[in-house]
Amino acid sequence: MQTTVIYTISPPVYTDIKYRLGPDESVDKFEIANVRSDFDTGSIRIADDFIDLILDSTTVDILSELKEFLNGSGDSLSTGVSLLIDCDEMDGELVRNGDCIVASYVEPEPGLKIELELDSGLINALIRIIDTQRFLLLCDSYRRLDDFCERQKDTDSQIRELMGPGETTVTEPVPECDHKFELLKKHKKYTVYKCVKCGETRKEF
Repeated sequence: MQTTVIYTISPPVYTDIKYRLGPDESVDKFEIANVRSDFDTGSIRIADDFIDLILDSTTVDILSELKEFLNGSGDSLSTGVSLLIDCDEMDGELVRNGDCIVASYVEPEPGLKIELELDSGLINALIRIIDTQRFLLLCDSYRRLDDFCERQKDTDSQIRELMGPGETTVTEPVPECDHKFELLKKHKKYTVYKCVKCGETRKEF
């Protein structure tokens, strides 16, 4: 059985958040953490002992879409948003409400109402976390690209060692020929020309 390792990227932040659970409205201290797993998935989690708002932070594109919404683009966002209530995961959405954003359960059961109110201060904190995570993902992408290029160089070198003299690896670009055609032969209906540089032939009717 494979165990998923979860680790926090940066120190968690703690803040008071107003929330509604059923008919009751309360304020509790929530932890905001940016976490990654060993399967290249990640999330920004806003949680207390009972409620856990999960915002997907796996890719740069997902983070960019989330940041655009937090900055004022669109009235709602449901992609990559979920709520964990006492270990039960539910689809969620972020809805704009004046200067605040409300996180809620998308399809509440009768009588079940779950909302977290994210004020302007918390929104700004989330944007800073998003910027940090985007930077880390971009750095990781460049690192992986560098690793790929190094592996490709090693592979090309090994192929060259195995190939005979005069042979060319498929990864090397072949320069385009500036053809110089000369008459090769004539037929009744067409004439054949051949390039003296690369050997390419063409017909003229």
